[in-house]
Amino acid sequence: MCFVVDRKLREWRGVKPVAAPAGVAISTRLATTPDEDAVLDLVAAHLGRLRRADLAAVSRRQPVDPGLSAEDRRAVRRRGLNVRKKDLTGQSSARWANAIIAGNDDQRRLARSAQYRHIIGLRAAVATLEMRLGAPTADVLTVAERKARRKTHAPKGYATQAERFAKQQRLQHLRAALARAEKDRADERVHVVEGGKRLATTRHYLDDAGLTGDQWRQHWQAARYRISANGSPDEPFGNLTITVTPDGQVSIRLPKPLERLANAPRGRYVLSGKAVFAHRGEEWAQRITSAMSVSYTLTRRAGRAGRYLTASWAIPAIAHRVSRGDRGARGDVYSSGPIVGVDLNDGHLALRRLDDRGNPIGAPERIGIDLSGSAARRDAQVRHAITQLLHYARRHGIATIAVEDLDFADARTIGRETMGRGARGETLPPHRVWDTDCGVP
Repeated sequence: MCFVVDRKLREWRGVKPVAAPAGVAISTRLATTPDEDAVLDLVAAHLGRLRRADLAAVSRRQPVDPGLSAEDRRAVRRRGLNVRKKDLTGQSSARWANAIIAGNDDQRRLARSAQYRHIIGLRAAVATLEMRLGAPTADVLTVAERKARRKTHAPKGYATQAERFAKQQRLQHLRAALARAEKDRADERVHVVEGGKRLATTRHYLDDAGLTGDQWRQHWQAARYRISANGSPDEPFGNLTITVTPDGQVSIRLPKPLERLANAPRGRYVLSGKAVFAHRGEEWAQRITSAMSVSYTLTRRAGRAGRYLTASWAIPAIAHRVSRGDRGARGDVYSSGPIVGVDLNDGHLALRRLDDRGNPIGAPERIGIDLSGSAARRDAQVRHAITQLLHYARRHGIATIAVEDLDFADARTIGRETMGRGARGETLPPHRVWDTDCGVP
């Protein structure tokens, strides 16, 4: 039996190798006393004020005159950096100042990248709306006219005049948003919310979120609670600001205004709880005893006692190997050993092992994903499915995972403008089915 669907197949986009992890982050929970919590809260509040003030200044920094030479522009940037570091050092210390500046610069860099992607998405959506608004609506065309437009691949209009009017309003809104985003980018201004924009917006919809004012305040304070210190290979145990010894003793170098609270020499505060890293603990211990840097971050979570210590370090980048055969000119990457093929489906992942020649081996596997419920629950389900996938690959001694690339970037960028809403946008279009017995697609 032959099933023929007149739909264009997705174009081959080649293989996209995923880069290896750039770093490692492991966490553990510290048991703290009420007195230690009070000291840590003062440290977090003091550093938080400094961090947010510096972040506000960085997010709205003055653009450099484009008429200056590259060397002059770098000199202006260096002078601004020196002023920032001098102000922060006077209120904390040089090490705390370096950590705050590095974190805020990274935050601004990420915000600038997100801003650029947002502008690209707005431009694509505006172009799609303008194209479809230029075509007549389906309710004013005859059946013959609609068939003729499909044969000539003319732009598809909207179904009714009412929908077209709504899309005109949508176009005006997108044009205004695009103008604001482009002006912010020209002025080198980014919008960053310390604690998260989603949580800040939730403050206005407490009933929908199922939170009281006090509960939201606890989540908000916990999201803005952070004590971070960058490591250095020249310092004892990889970090002098927040030091963790091999036996798990945690001590913090207090900022200058809070040195009166120290319970150890040289302005340090030693915590009573021991840090025990259950995951990759041996790797962490080897780093701190081998003159290698480790960065630490202290955070807390709403409704939970104690503090959470996160240790992180970078992994040197390793370039992947590309085998260029008959199709290697397109940059495809080929695996030299067995792989796990993963097919993304609605509600589950379909797994199949392939040998080094691409032949399936073993029985197919299935990993279920229940994406119902809140966003936090959906994220947890995805993390659990990925963990099961990694365990499956490790159990069979496979180091390469090939995942189907559906390329949802376009759908996220211009999704409802192209794919429609409601019943029209809920189902994916059918794909062309090939039947080798019939000899036709």
